[in-house]
Amino acid sequence: MFTAPNEKSAFSELLAILGLGTNEIDAVIADAFLSNVWLAANEIWKDVDLTNYTNHDVDHHSMKIVRYFMDLDRPYSWSDYEKILFATAAIIHDIGMQYNKWAPPAGTYPELPTVPLSSSEIRRCHVSTGSELIRLQISGEFLVPFPHRFCDITSHGHRNALFLASFIAFAHSGDTYRRALIDQQGTWRDRPRFGGKFRPRLLAGMLRLCDELDGNVDRLLQPDKIYTWEVDNSSKAHWLACLFVEETEIQFDKYDVPHICVRWQAPHDATAAQREKIREFVSDMRISKINEELVRIREFFEECGEPHHNKEFQVDPLSPDPGRFSFTMTPGFEEIIDKAISTRYSREKQTEHRAEKHDEGYLANRVQETSRVRIRIPGLAIPLKEELKEWFERNRRTGHFELLNGEHTDVYLNCRTLVSNTDLLRSVAGWISSAHQSQSIDCVLVVGTSAIPVAVYVANRLRTSVTFTMARRKRASPPGKGNQETPGDSLDQAEGERRLTTLVEAVKQDYGLVEVIPSVVAGENLLVIDDVISGGNVVIEILKELEALDRKPGLVYHHSLFRLGSRMYVEDERIAKYEWIVHLPDVMYAAAEDCPLCHSGEAVVRESEMY
Repeated sequence: MFTAPNEKSAFSELLAILGLGTNEIDAVIADAFLSNVWLAANEIWKDVDLTNYTNHDVDHHSMKIVRYFMDLDRPYSWSDYEKILFATAAIIHDIGMQYNKWAPPAGTYPELPTVPLSSSEIRRCHVSTGSELIRLQISGEFLVPFPHRFCDITSHGHRNALFLASFIAFAHSGDTYRRALIDQQGTWRDRPRFGGKFRPRLLAGMLRLCDELDGNVDRLLQPDKIYTWEVDNSSKAHWLACLFVEETEIQFDKYDVPHICVRWQAPHDATAAQREKIREFVSDMRISKINEELVRIREFFEECGEPHHNKEFQVDPLSPDPGRFSFTMTPGFEEIIDKAISTRYSREKQTEHRAEKHDEGYLANRVQETSRVRIRIPGLAIPLKEELKEWFERNRRTGHFELLNGEHTDVYLNCRTLVSNTDLLRSVAGWISSAHQSQSIDCVLVVGTSAIPVAVYVANRLRTSVTFTMARRKRASPPGKGNQETPGDSLDQAEGERRLTTLVEAVKQDYGLVEVIPSVVAGENLLVIDDVISGGNVVIEILKELEALDRKPGLVYHHSLFRLGSRMYVEDERIAKYEWIVHLPDVMYAAAEDCPLCHSGEAVVRESEMY
């Protein structure tokens, strides 16, 4: 409960900014959930530890981030659920900066470092300590009375919301959580919640931007400390960059393009030359950094395969005339400015980059831990690999089947039904497009009909063309005969290689592109997408056909949804890489003469007779 009138007033202001009240969204009662988060965070920030740093508290910094976020409601139309998650992320994203104040007794939780930590150590690991606190609370393992719980963990809806918000919050610094938002498409795909939008990757990008925008004089707790503050010049440069910024605003032009406007200020007695020096400094430290953050966010959205999130922001140049404030340009103050200006901005970024890399090592295991929390909390979305495995179990047919190439198997999977699950379809496409984002793909080639929807999504995300082909057997295998194949590790190497050679020769005879010739241009980098692969033979025949048509591609990548069985791959120097999302090695593949189901007399169903 609120213990002071100003706390209740500030929280009421937060709800008013968000336009939320007592309504229930996705099993989350907005005011009840957010009030718990607000109160717990305020308790953490009551006694500020690092007073030499800019303000990171809830009443000022988090509230300002939320205001910027709601300024962007015009182009993005935030859903109520997104507002709840973003506000929660804004409130908790910097709680690690107070670690010296809330750290549990030494040895209580081995995952957390022993206090006290230096200010530089706090800055380096504030993401990991903050995320670890949330993880421990969600799992019910954090039994220390302070800090208070951020939510009622007996409420699935509230616990789930805190969990989702934590990934959005802690993606603001370092790379580990950013990668999780990109790679764990099964959990972090964009999907509607109770009729509203749910775009966690977009929210993570917006948190980074809004966090960067809040760099103005209001974040300085004691501006006069600049004269006595004994820290390195890089830290003073960041501090001064806030001192010389009166406000940063988001405005929209007549075309609804958002403009970021930084209003700068200079000491009231600064000369024209000094004002110009300050203007250049603010332009380098604030305008350049905002632009750099926008580039990072665009790259983040591209990696996610979400180009429609890539709204174009305009960062306006500084006006020639600054506002004036009460600082005096004493010789000592001008010397501080000169030292800060002489500190290279790129050097500061290199320092931050090293800190992030240091933090990533600590965070790597924590992402593993949060993955386990996600799986054991009832009702949470599961990672893509697990979701595909569940889909496989629901849609596979077991029995005795002869495939189009004459091989026999005990499992048949028809991936055509995947098109009816649009959420899963988008997640699969996001996974594949993210894996090939940096490989300059010129064309996506889909094999067969089952993977067409996935390939179209991938091509759209990679902004490239898509084409289609089908590999079909030219003649049926004689009764009782099938293609030789390598059944796995039970054979010695010589026998395995012999059977593999036999199999390749059989494929050359039996397979051919007879239905559709793909429209591939010679020299293009090619991404071949298939629903199921077991040995990689089909793509070899595709390359053979393209070369016969004088359309030899450049680099070739082969990506499938499923790899079934444990057979040896047919290696070909033309193929840069085979990849798949899920590998299920226990599926049997065998030639007819080696098939145990044939030997037992079980009737065979041919693939051409199915569906």
